[in-house]
Amino acid sequence: MNKLLPILASVALLLMAVAPAAAATSNLVITTSGGTLYFPGENAVVYFTTTANGVLVTPDTVSVTLYLPNNINSFSLTPSSLSTGFYSVNYTLPNPAVMGTYAVLVTASYQSGAYQGTAVATFEVSQGLATMQDNILTAVGSVSQQVSTVESNVLSAITSGNALLSSVNGSLSNSIAGVSSSVAAVQSSVTTLGNTLQNSITSSQTAVQSSITSLGSSLQSSLQGSITSSQTAVTSAISSGTSTIQSAVSAAQGAVTSAISSASSPLSTSASVTNVMNYEYVLLVLVVIAIILAIIALVRKK
Repeated sequence: MNKLLPILASVALLLMAVAPAAAATSNLVITTSGGTLYFPGENAVVYFTTTANGVLVTPDTVSVTLYLPNNINSFSLTPSSLSTGFYSVNYTLPNPAVMGTYAVLVTASYQSGAYQGTAVATFEVSQGLATMQDNILTAVGSVSQQVSTVESNVLSAITSGNALLSSVNGSLSNSIAGVSSSVAAVQSSVTTLGNTLQNSITSSQTAVQSSITSLGSSLQSSLQGSITSSQTAVTSAISSGTSTIQSAVSAAQGAVTSAISSASSPLSTSASVTNVMNYEYVLLVLVVIAIILAIIALVRKK
């Protein structure tokens, strides 16, 4: 017991010497955040803040170390200050990369070591997910290539369609121009034909009217001449017939008178008188017949 007292006294003195120093050191709170899963070839980012007594502060020293999953390799990383007490640290994963959990150790001190703090952030790098990513990227690349091919085919088809439409429009324009020219030519021909027909009809009407007028004048002159000739011939025939008839009547009257004179002397009885009267009637009838025959002969002669 007596031997233990000096030892306890020494420990007490040591604790008394260490206690003020321990009381002088405060915590520097370091808070980390960042992604939890990355693929080979990607950029891993870890953010952290440093606070003292709840206030963001800029530490005097900051140390960041990256530990690989093999627990052998480690890298010192340089943080970037984004603002007071706010930092970021980046690490680009190689491809291929070591698969597993990566650890980022952040250590900082403030006010010459009066405040100190440590924090750890981790993230996972998975080969299976990396393979899946490669497959996805390959599929996306294949789909992109197919989309590009389809797009190229569609653009080619659109170009061909536009060329075809341009050709069709040109052909239609030429056809319409040809039809318009033909219609104009037909209209001009119809107009010319109409004018020609109108002129021909007018000329024909004039000629027919002139012919009709001339024919009417000729017919009128011919008829007038024929009528005048006929009138003259009829008048002459009548005059000639009248003279002939008058001569025949005179001859008949002379014959009758002579016959009566010859027959009047021997007649003395009433019977004789009756016979003489009958004889006169006969002579008169013969005279009339002679006149009719003379008229018929004159008419036939004319």
